[in-house]
Amino acid sequence: MAKIIDVPVTVTGIDLVKRVAERITYEYEFGESATDEFKKGFTHFGESLIKTLEEIKETDAKKCSINQMAYEIHQNAKAHGWWDEERSFGEIIALCHSELSEALEAYRNGETMEWNNNGKPDGMAVEMIDCVIRIFDYLAKENVDIERIITEKHRYNISRPYKHGGKKI
Repeated sequence: MAKIIDVPVTVTGIDLVKRVAERITYEYEFGESATDEFKKGFTHFGESLIKTLEEIKETDAKKCSINQMAYEIHQNAKAHGWWDEERSFGEIIALCHSELSEALEAYRNGETMEWNNNGKPDGMAVEMIDCVIRIFDYLAKENVDIERIITEKHRYNISRPYKHGGKKI
């Protein structure tokens, strides 16, 4: 979480401050007595503040916890209407499977792990991440502590014997 003057700022809080800065920059009505230099300086301040807040938001997105990322993914899915109607667990699994199938198709088509498709991220890794996004969306909806469970499961897997289970694949 970013801090400005020792006050915690969430991504949502940064968006709010950014909107205020944009309003200061673009909607502030200067009085007749304000000099052009003052107006330029004030506008520059607002634009600099917006840039700084965007950089903080980008840094926060890179540093946020898995649980926070899942929460934000779920909030975005809700905001885009993907939870207007309840989804069954089977539907979630099918959607995850479809993303993995798209990753396999990307592999079969000889695509790289990641490439820019006219501004849209694409490729095998991106399709696999789409599956992770769907999983995070569902787990956040169910208020699952992903970090705790993944840590416990990883620790358990470390303790398992070499190629445990005796399976071929």
